[in-house]
Amino acid sequence: MSENQQKWLLAILFVLVGIGIIVYGVFSGNKASEFKKNAVETTATVTKISRETDAENRVTYQIYVTYSVDGKNYNEYYTSSKKDANEGSQIKVYYDKNNPEKMRVTLSKSSEHFLIVLGFVFGAIGIGLTLRKETS
Repeated sequence: MSENQQKWLLAILFVLVGIGIIVYGVFSGNKASEFKKNAVETTATVTKISRETDAENRVTYQIYVTYSVDGKNYNEYYTSSKKDANEGSQIKVYYDKNNPEKMRVTLSKSSEHFLIVLGFVFGAIGIGLTLRKETS
């Protein structure tokens, strides 16, 4: 494979990865918007915090909470890269009014926006590689 073909392949790869990231970001954003439409805020009590470390020494926390909807208790958890609560503390959570077992701690779509921007960056790098190749 010639150097020119390798550059084209790399450029195409960047563009395809960028498109994939954008599609995933849009899909995730749509799911978040759908959840937000049916979200109800409530207070949950942190019942347990589990700390886990992976093979690369990255720490994550599984934060278990309990909350009540129409007299029924729900026990769920979320994962966080930081210990943002303590056992026994009360936190704000959001649940789906049509399916109270679905719970989130935030309604923010910032991670979806980040993915879309990241996808455009990958795509721009791929396009930049093709343009640079044509001018050299």
